[in-house]
Amino acid sequence: MAKKEISPFDPSFGGLPNTYIERNQVFPYMENAALTSRGPWKTTVVSGVRGSGKTALLTTLYQHLEKNSKAIVIMNAMSPQLLDNIIHDLYAALSASQKEIVDKTISGITLPGFSIDVKSEKRDLLTLTDTFHSRFNLLIEHLNQQHNTVTILIDEIIVEDESQQAIMRTLANEYQVAVNKGRKVSLFMAGLPNNIEKILQEKSSTFINRAKRVFLDDIKLDDVKHSYLSVFQDDIDQKRLTRDIVLKAAELTEGYAYLVQLIGYYLFENLKMGLYNEDALKYALISAKDDLFQNVHSIIFMELPEKQKEFLIAMAEDDAETKVADLQERMSADKGYIGQYRSRLIKLALIEPAGHGLVRYTIPFTRDFIRDYYEDVNVW
Repeated sequence: MAKKEISPFDPSFGGLPNTYIERNQVFPYMENAALTSRGPWKTTVVSGVRGSGKTALLTTLYQHLEKNSKAIVIMNAMSPQLLDNIIHDLYAALSASQKEIVDKTISGITLPGFSIDVKSEKRDLLTLTDTFHSRFNLLIEHLNQQHNTVTILIDEIIVEDESQQAIMRTLANEYQVAVNKGRKVSLFMAGLPNNIEKILQEKSSTFINRAKRVFLDDIKLDDVKHSYLSVFQDDIDQKRLTRDIVLKAAELTEGYAYLVQLIGYYLFENLKMGLYNEDALKYALISAKDDLFQNVHSIIFMELPEKQKEFLIAMAEDDAETKVADLQERMSADKGYIGQYRSRLIKLALIEPAGHGLVRYTIPFTRDFIRDYYEDVNVW
């Protein structure tokens, strides 16, 4: 009999699946820092490649904190309206009595989505000295007076132009002011390695430079295996899957968070359609790779400069690790040139050292993607 349950896996970007393997090595520290507004983790910057689980980590933290009556948590993605959205969410978190106090202090409050008009000679909250500083610190102060800690989560950090840099600079500087004033506030941000690197290089935001830095490595394979065996135990008992096939499915993920969800999802769905054992895994892998190529690899390659693409494509000639010396020959480039692009791709977390003079891809099936989509391209 085929399965009829709803899949516990959710490979959609931005979603939080029912089967989520927590990053136990970092999550408890982040949650404790958010609840106490103390310790080195209260300001944390999370980076990782596309599909590594950054959004899921922040979403899990959001959901945990939301259940605590003394914790105020807001979560936003990077946008031109980020600072206004933060003010909007902080104001919305005030109690009715605190809103009355703020309203009496300010002549009127006009926030995205609603407007409150209060008669007074004082200026509007959003135009008070025309600074984010005035609004941000005022609201944090009143939320703290409610005996609430405040946690700000910012996902998908992007700093590709001056306006985005200015937004992040303002947020970082005013957050530092709030911390220096003893406000109970914490800040957690997540983004791709290149964008996080730009934030950390910002000279005027030295406070963020001292933040706790977390790079999301692959999930431990033992944790993936344990999770898969738990989810598919009934299928093993019913002879729809063997234990070895479940373990093989886990190994195919290589611990890459997005692929853990993809393979788990399609394996679960194939079982519901009456495909069992080898067939269930075979077609799950085909579907998972299609989604991985479309939602990760193709986007990465679309955003990369040509020379960095050439480097990755040149590596695809090998079935395993690549000798850096071989890349010099394939790309007709000298050692310094190859070393330069090797360093850039390592910073982007798209390749990693694999021994003396060797490199390898970090994201599963990168080689397969290149061979499928660039098989007729000769860049050498």
